[in-house]
Amino acid sequence: MVKLSDPITIRGVKFKNRLGYPPMLSFSSNRTGAPTSASVRIYEDKARGGAGLITYENTNPDPPLVISAGLAHIGTEKEVRKYKKLTDKIHEHDAKIGMQMGYGGIIALMFSGFMNMQIITNGPSVLDPVKATSAQSSVVPGFGDRLKKLGSGIHELNIEEIAEIEEKLAQGAVRVKDAGFDYIDIHSG
Repeated sequence: MVKLSDPITIRGVKFKNRLGYPPMLSFSSNRTGAPTSASVRIYEDKARGGAGLITYENTNPDPPLVISAGLAHIGTEKEVRKYKKLTDKIHEHDAKIGMQMGYGGIIALMFSGFMNMQIITNGPSVLDPVKATSAQSSVVPGFGDRLKKLGSGIHELNIEEIAEIEEKLAQGAVRVKDAGFDYIDIHSG
């Protein structure tokens, strides 16, 4: 019988066990989107605690899209060195770390409502932002009304914009690899 403590190999990457830590926003990045000592501490604690697979929080490959202090990005070469310090710390504990990369999307509307700021996010088609976040409205009464008041919306991407996002994700993936991450998780938001 397979146990959580048993190692596993996925697509050529060997993990010391089957315990994983999923990507969750910590808002611990600095003002420019790079990891801080708090970021390193948060993720190293997971590795020290025994997680064999750790996925770093959603990180944007395009720095102009950093909408708030604390949100992560790896949009330029200057962040690579700081992320390398983080991955080195995780690897000291024989754990693997990947990075979740995302490019906005409908999920960004949640930030619009919670941060009380207008966001026009990207989507496959124009959707009513209130309907797109109806589940959130059931948890936070008035959430949809707040989005309407802010004027947040969804911009339908054209083919050229989709190709541009693909290219930014590809460039980001190179930086993620250079920073020592073991895998990439693309969040299509």
